[in-house]
Amino acid sequence: MPAVPPSRESKPSLTRPLALRRRLLSSLLAATVLLAAGCGGGDSEVESEATPARGGNLRIAVLEPDSIDPSRSSHRTGLLVLKQLCDTLVAFDPYTGDLVPGIAETWTPSPDMKKFTFKIRSGVKFHNGRDVTAEDFVYSLSRFASKTAGSSEYFLLELVLGYQDLRLEKAPALAGVRAIDAATLEIELTEPFAEFPAVLAHPAAGSAVPKEEVDKGPEIFAQNPVCTGPYKMVGAWEQGKDLTLQRVEGYQPPKGVDAGGYSKQIIFRPVPDAKAGYTLLGKGTVEISGVPLDDLVTARKTEGRVESGPNGILAYIGFPVTKAPYDNVQLRLALEAAIDRGAIINRLLAGTRRVPQGFLPPSTGTVGQASKCVRIGTGAQPDVAKKALKDAAIDPAATKPPLMFNDSDGNRRWLEEISSQWSKTLGIQAELRPAEWKAYLDSLTDPGADGPFRLAAIARYPSPEAILKPLFSTGSLDNFTRYSDPEFDKLMGEARSTAAVRAREGLYAKAAARLCETMPIAPMWLDLNHLAFSSKVLWTGDKRLDLFGDPVLRRMGTQS
Repeated sequence: MPAVPPSRESKPSLTRPLALRRRLLSSLLAATVLLAAGCGGGDSEVESEATPARGGNLRIAVLEPDSIDPSRSSHRTGLLVLKQLCDTLVAFDPYTGDLVPGIAETWTPSPDMKKFTFKIRSGVKFHNGRDVTAEDFVYSLSRFASKTAGSSEYFLLELVLGYQDLRLEKAPALAGVRAIDAATLEIELTEPFAEFPAVLAHPAAGSAVPKEEVDKGPEIFAQNPVCTGPYKMVGAWEQGKDLTLQRVEGYQPPKGVDAGGYSKQIIFRPVPDAKAGYTLLGKGTVEISGVPLDDLVTARKTEGRVESGPNGILAYIGFPVTKAPYDNVQLRLALEAAIDRGAIINRLLAGTRRVPQGFLPPSTGTVGQASKCVRIGTGAQPDVAKKALKDAAIDPAATKPPLMFNDSDGNRRWLEEISSQWSKTLGIQAELRPAEWKAYLDSLTDPGADGPFRLAAIARYPSPEAILKPLFSTGSLDNFTRYSDPEFDKLMGEARSTAAVRAREGLYAKAAARLCETMPIAPMWLDLNHLAFSSKVLWTGDKRLDLFGDPVLRRMGTQS
């Protein structure tokens, strides 16, 4: 990839309607766990003793998918199905997040990082037997971003040229997506974005579907989608019934990638909750399920039974940094240092979360896995907190922050604990201010928070951009803290214009370090997916879960 000079200023980002932002947050804070009613604890890295043989069926208890159409699916179960059903234009290593060939064998950026050329590898076929061409991505990406398809994730393509015209129904397709020839796809953006190929590793945004199959009827296609992965549908999906995928004989994987598809069939069995799924695991009628929190301790006693991993969700306390006294960085540092995350996680959340090491979940790839903020600790740091409060020159007795939250999902208990910790360490008395979800979101949007507030963010693709850009860039609609830091924005702009991967990662790491200095939010914990496995399950690779906390089903099989 050619080196390019870094940009010296950040570019204005496209905005999206407020209604969309509400859907994004509500979907994030609703049912975010794929297989369990709650999230799980520590990791288990038991190695598989044998390579899975091809054959046999793998049954997995899941919550009902929202959809299995690539242009509609957004919830975890539907996306897990798509990971088996569809290949994406660009793929990623399931453990590191590093980008690897998918349907595209190569991709090349222009010097200004605004145009990408993808070479489609030969031999890629849809499940109906037709060869995949670049024109199929022109159709599929435009379908994904259009209003008619109904995806709630369409904003992932907001930087593609022609996005706004497509959303406003002024154009039938994305102007920036072009088929140069059958094997060459070109995608042009409205601003530099070197990490754009990572967006196309998203299981819905980066998939291709055949237009001729959709033309038979969108609803028919939604029940029996045709795609490109190592598994295909067996019959039409009916809600409340098993969803069965069959291994595609003759499937051609990308060069250097494990062929996968060890199981003859993968059967997704819908259950109402983790308890029901774990009961089926005990009866031997599924091989993978979630674990109810009541059974967590017992399940962990069986070696190799349980594995947990971060699912991309970062919970945090946000500070309205444009409003006094929260515009005082020393006060923000004091409030953060007074929080005892370990006490909250262990006493109130049954040890089912993990303390983050910084502002990025591991699912953001190499940077997220390596980036650390030394200020963030498991326990409170009272001496640090008191010194920062003294440096803030703020009278704690006169500081009575409202602590804002949506009054659901047990939020009150742990926020009461934070209020108690602030009082004990700093002498600051917070007032809990609960609200119904819609009213709460309205208050954060207009006129904006007037005190600390709780929220969560999710990384949807393996890049630091998935968290840093929406939460902290100036003008982002998801930046509820109203954080605006010229140095941070400059680093982000330079990263987006930098071709060299390691240099770009270094810039993102510096941007995350800037957040550690200015503390616009106090990261609270990483959510974890928590799964239980039958002893019959064999797998290849280091772990059974990928960096999004999903089971790597392509690399799993069963033994009789």
